Amino acid sequence: ILQLASRCRVIACKDNIQWILQKREAEPPHDGDWRGKSYFVCKESLIRVCGSRRLLLDPEARAVLEALPARIHQSKK
Repeated sequence: ILQLASRCRVIACKDNIQWILQKREAEPPHDGDWRGKSYFVCKESLIRVCGSRRLLLDPEARAVLEALPARIHQSKK
């Protein structure tokens, strides 16, 4: 859905039942596995946690998350 920083991103899980805030284990340019750090079904919680981790300093990143449905089950598969 959105790359928030070089090592942080938000994805929808493969079954589209939750959004996942992931962190890459290694700094680019090295490859590293992405690990889930937080899991959300509610957009409000996703935005709150990303904001508290200072990942939404870019207004465009915030706008992408604000455009999500209130709950993931309301999104199209």
